[in-house]
Amino acid sequence: MGKIHLMKKLIFLLLVVFISLQITAQKVINVKQFGAKGDGTFNDIRAIQRAIDYLPSDSIVIIYFPKGIYNISSYTKTKNYLENFCIKLHSNLSFVGDGSNSILRIANHLFDSKDTAANAHLFYGSNVKNISFS
Repeated sequence: MGKIHLMKKLIFLLLVVFISLQITAQKVINVKQFGAKGDGTFNDIRAIQRAIDYLPSDSIVIIYFPKGIYNISSYTKTKNYLENFCIKLHSNLSFVGDGSNSILRIANHLFDSKDTAANAHLFYGSNVKNISFS
């Protein structure tokens, strides 16, 4: 029984180390630290993108939106209009807000242009995985 008890302790210790590494691998990025206002009028898109781009995709990045209304009122045009975007993603992003108190709002008339270049994805990324919203 001594070996079984020792084995259980070792498994438990490995599990604790694994969970600790996962928690420390997560980085929390507050969009307001990158210039987002969350006031419902300011175009927060550049600040949001800076927050996303701040850390590479090799670790889990939590993009945190404190209470506020984050206005998305522009998009980036690319050479291929099918790849136009408001927010460009990379892998391993988790978007987290304060429930219904954190709102991403698309500005009125953002996509009203008859020009096909006005087409844009709200979120866009190529070969992106592990994205969550909560």
